[in-house]
Amino acid sequence: MTLKLLLLSWKLSFVLIAFQGCIVISYGTYSSPAISDSITIDRKESLHWYGRRKGDVLALPNLRLEVLPINERVTISIWGLIVPFLPLPGGSNESALYSPFQFLMTLRILDGDDKLTLLPGEIVLQFHDGKSIRPSAFWGPQSGPANCRAYENTKVRQAATPITPTHESLAITTGTCVTLLFDRSPPPPDEEFSLLVKGIRQGGKPIGVPAINFQRESMWVMERAHDN
Repeated sequence: MTLKLLLLSWKLSFVLIAFQGCIVISYGTYSSPAISDSITIDRKESLHWYGRRKGDVLALPNLRLEVLPINERVTISIWGLIVPFLPLPGGSNESALYSPFQFLMTLRILDGDDKLTLLPGEIVLQFHDGKSIRPSAFWGPQSGPANCRAYENTKVRQAATPITPTHESLAITTGTCVTLLFDRSPPPPDEEFSLLVKGIRQGGKPIGVPAINFQRESMWVMERAHDN
């Protein structure tokens, strides 16, 4: 190995070690489900310096549902090896990376019945100005946490052709997820909206899922950079 290659190897190793040892303090906002008489949050997921990869888990009357609206705004990240001191801009969410004019949302069924079916085209986003929108396309269904998170990655979605919703139901089981695509820009976390999940059926009969209302959530978080 030449001296230049040896020095380059040392530099790359130092950068890798420094990055993995970095402490990051981040601040951001995102949309979170509101608690109501018929909806409780069974598990609340945090924000990270790179955004959000998991959604909050809701305990509904008939099933548990993980919901991830991909509209988070990480506005600032402060980096440092031991004490964070270097402010940097926050990262973009996956919706903005995929397209600034399309809004992505991932749904994952948890602890549901094995005889469930889903019609993605019957899911509705409703806004306070009275406008509503249905998904124009979706990816999935996928099963298992790893596969669900894979479809939340921009490069994976761009390599796969999204499916246009039809009247054909999808068989879903525990752990099944779909990523929905809505033809509008991601709503800012300050904008309240509701998700109407009308397309879930059990044995051919609709399951009554209450409207899921989203509101602004903000968070400071400190973590190691290699937690992604």
